[in-house]
Amino acid sequence: MTPKLFMNGLATSLALAVLLAPLAASRAVQAAPTSTLVVDDSGDFTPCSGSLTLRCAILAANAAPFTNIRFAPGLPAVLLNSPLPAITGEGTWIDGHDISSGCVCPRLDGAFWSGATGNALTIDASYVTISNIRIVDIPSGGADIAIIGGAHTDISSDDLGLLPGATQCPAASSTVGVEVVNDNMGTADAYNGVAYIYGDTISCHGGSGIEVINSNYVYIGTQRDGVTPAGNKIGSTSDGTRAAGNRYDGVRVAVNSDQVTVRNNLIEHNANGGVTVDGTHVDVSFNTMSDNLWGLAVGGGSTQTIISNKIGTSADGLTALPNHREGILISGGTGLFLSDNVVANNGGAGLAVTGNGTQALIENNSISNNGGLPIDLGDDGATRNGLFFPPGPNAWLPYPVVTGASGSLIEGTTCSSCAVYVYRAIGNPAQPHGGGVFLTNTLANAFGQWGVTLPAGVTITDISLTAFNAAGDSSEMSPRVPASPRWQLFLPLARR
Repeated sequence: MTPKLFMNGLATSLALAVLLAPLAASRAVQAAPTSTLVVDDSGDFTPCSGSLTLRCAILAANAAPFTNIRFAPGLPAVLLNSPLPAITGEGTWIDGHDISSGCVCPRLDGAFWSGATGNALTIDASYVTISNIRIVDIPSGGADIAIIGGAHTDISSDDLGLLPGATQCPAASSTVGVEVVNDNMGTADAYNGVAYIYGDTISCHGGSGIEVINSNYVYIGTQRDGVTPAGNKIGSTSDGTRAAGNRYDGVRVAVNSDQVTVRNNLIEHNANGGVTVDGTHVDVSFNTMSDNLWGLAVGGGSTQTIISNKIGTSADGLTALPNHREGILISGGTGLFLSDNVVANNGGAGLAVTGNGTQALIENNSISNNGGLPIDLGDDGATRNGLFFPPGPNAWLPYPVVTGASGSLIEGTTCSSCAVYVYRAIGNPAQPHGGGVFLTNTLANAFGQWGVTLPAGVTITDISLTAFNAAGDSSEMSPRVPASPRWQLFLPLARR
């Protein structure tokens, strides 16, 4: 059959651009569509004749670049029998609205799936958008959406694995919500990432909500500019208030992935990690990661940036919503930078660093009320200065010691030219449930001598200290400083 064409030609393309302007706000770089196909049949069959199924619409779009696919009003679902054809047509845009911008928001439903295991949708082209679609009941073994080639892909405002308003996961679920695999076509130029995944609900999957494997320039939680916030709900219901979970990680960034951004997302209730990272140049910032097995796990790679996340609290940063184990677990990697995070209420250490050669620079975070230490090198309890000899996690860097005080001025020793960070202590930071809130910092001289003036209202017994060196190693938090510190040497690292 000849697919139904809504409009053709230059003049009608311009008219269509005006008609669909509300839908195209995030697609400014996409060329005007050559045609629009309207899916009006909920079946899943070929050959294509008579009414138009989604399967037939994708086949037609593959032969006609920059085709829009919309849905007839009142069409509630497309009942899939097997994986849909891979999308290979440049600029294909599948959107759940009708041609008048009314949201049909149909579900792609695998409840009657009888064919081979696979992905509901597979993308192998550039400038593809999947928006305002609901995908549920896809059998285990595939993904709701798999991106295997191309760049400039948008996955936005979709519900994957769980329908809006539902409070329980369906009986069947795909293994992954969105998978980006072996796609390295992104570049550092503006708007030229491989994929932008934003404004979605991604829950109830047998594996991870989102997986990035051997791919680059993937943006999770920001719009096309890679900056404007548009976070996903990963592991919760669509309103973000109830647990739905994924059965592995919320977000998994695997080894050999590069330049991945995970920002502004609500990542809760997942059975493994909220976010698990093992790649390079990964930015995990401004997320809420709570009620997972652990909040964030870094297993390797380099140059990770972890900034301004709330880990173990609700999105307000105040209400306790613990991860069951560590808030942040770093078991490998170098060049890690952690700053301005709230890490509280978690079942294990707030921030644990393990593994020989692991390097994590830890500065002005707020860490408190975790089941283990606020910062734990070795994830085995408090480490006395000089107890271990490197290599080891953060080279077993010792914490600073105070040698004297005069009013609000305190002095001490630490490693040569190291930075000294001063925290207002919460409890005893050298014991479980202790912690601190960052106050100020200073720099030691080449002999390891330092001094700092405490803020007004803070006394010497209120503080705890950490150090980090130029190599990127950080110490545990010191015990609370006593009221009358004795002059003492900074203990160098030595064998037991």
